[in-house]
This record gives sequence, C-alpha cells and structure tokens, in this order.
Amino acid sequence: MQSLLNILAINEVRDGKQGDRTWQSQTVEAATLDDTGAVRQVGRLRIPKELIGNVTPGMFMGSFALTRDETREGGGYLVARLTGLQPYALKGAPK
Repeated sequence: MQSLLNILAINEVRDGKQGDRTWQSQTVEAATLDDTGAVRQVGRLRIPKELIGNVTPGMFMGSFALTRDETREGGGYLVARLTGLQPYALKGAPK
C-alpha cells in the first residue's frame, strides 16, 4: 500500500532501554496528500529503524505494510507501518 506524504518536521531520535533490550525511535510530523496535492490528514508517523536519522522534510511516496500493534495502547490492532520512502514530485509543481 502506498500514500503520498509531505514530511513537514523531523523529531529528535529517542533512545531507551527496557530490561536487556535497547531501542531507538524517531517520528516525523507529516501530511497525507491526494493526487492533486491537497492535504487529507496531518499527524505523527514513526520512522522504521533502518531510516532513523536519514529522513529529511519533503515530498515522498510512502510504502506501508499492515502489522499487529503489540504495544499496550495498541491492543493487538492491525496498523499500517511505514516500510519505505521514495522522493516524489507533484505533477505541475515547480522543480
């Protein structure tokens, strides 16, 4: 599944430790867009660990996969998780 995204702001990388396990997390503030570039929704998006520290603001085609949310808040719901980003130029937008 793919969606057109405008990444507006990059949030700081967060590090943590739970028991023996260490983790990193990073989110961005992003807008999903329709094919004409009109904003559909705005919210926070978690960046996959292989892209942490390498995402910049701009227009992207985001690839998503459905996965089970195992967090306490998620309660086992299926959620869309970002799996990749490709730079994208809107048709008719200045280069």
